[in-house]
Amino acid sequence: MTKDIIVALDVHKKFSWVVTMCTKTGDIIYSAKLSHDGQLQQFLRSIPQSTVVFEMSGTWWLIDLLEELGHEIKALHPQGVRLIAQSCKKTDKNDAETLAHIARLGPCPCVWLPPKELRSIRALLRFRIFCVRRCTSIKNHIHYILRSNGWQYPPITDIFGKTGREYLRGVELPEGIRWQMDRSLKMLEQMESVVAEIDRKVKKEVKDNEDAQLLMSMPGVGEFGALLLASEIGDVGRFSSAKKLCAYFGLVPRVRQSGERCYRGRISKEGTSLLRWYMVQAAWVAVRADERIGAFYERLRRRKGSKIALVATARKMLTIVWWMLKERKRYEWLMVAEGRKMRVVARREGAGQP
Repeated sequence: MTKDIIVALDVHKKFSWVVTMCTKTGDIIYSAKLSHDGQLQQFLRSIPQSTVVFEMSGTWWLIDLLEELGHEIKALHPQGVRLIAQSCKKTDKNDAETLAHIARLGPCPCVWLPPKELRSIRALLRFRIFCVRRCTSIKNHIHYILRSNGWQYPPITDIFGKTGREYLRGVELPEGIRWQMDRSLKMLEQMESVVAEIDRKVKKEVKDNEDAQLLMSMPGVGEFGALLLASEIGDVGRFSSAKKLCAYFGLVPRVRQSGERCYRGRISKEGTSLLRWYMVQAAWVAVRADERIGAFYERLRRRKGSKIALVATARKMLTIVWWMLKERKRYEWLMVAEGRKMRVVARREGAGQP
């Protein structure tokens, strides 16, 4: 791999601005706008194996290509590249040159790129979330149809269960509205069929994933959640402490310190919102399913309120997840056999332990 040049890409939807820079002098060797219909791919194949730097924006096709060609990848965190956002002269060419200078002069705020197999699992889980939300949207539209036409809900436990759907198919509605209801029910069945197919794939992936099987022993964590956590965390060795894993999920408070004053605000919300959403959902189940987690939640709820207590419980559970993956122990064994050790370390990190 040559160390003489750095290739910087300012990636857009249909094209990228490419800058090739000499690592020794900082001189621009090549600068051009290349489309994604073959020009950029041909350029990357024509150069020797080099360091390629760009802002991370979900362009996994580009990462797959660079890995195939053997280039060294530096995907920069967008929030870490403040020189671009604060520049008074912001063009695609200048952005690419700035990226090249950052990669040449010092350490880069790079994001972790998961292996290809984990990226495939992540895409599958996100597709399931998309389909489930689409099912919810269709159900809400069916409720709207009934309300807007003055229909009272029958004494049925689940309007979308077997009995409820028979009722929906037989409801007398104006012709045009009846057509909408039938199509809505058909779309709902199709989306639920896709979700069921995804669930079968998830079940198969869980059987082949040791981390996911381990995490399923924790209250509130099912097959979907266990696989989500395993795929998003990856190698737990990336995090030297449970607190750093919580920071990766955006579940630690913001800190502003100056002199003798120190202010701790709301959670940072760094990272993807999907992880925080899931941990809060899992915490809501766990407080009712596990006595220790429930007791921790109740203690905080009486002092801080339910919202803060639930987020703190989610952070607590994530601390336990780090210990489970680090020690390779199931939830029950870890809480009994190493509970004292976990409490000491967790208190040192400011997290506590149920």
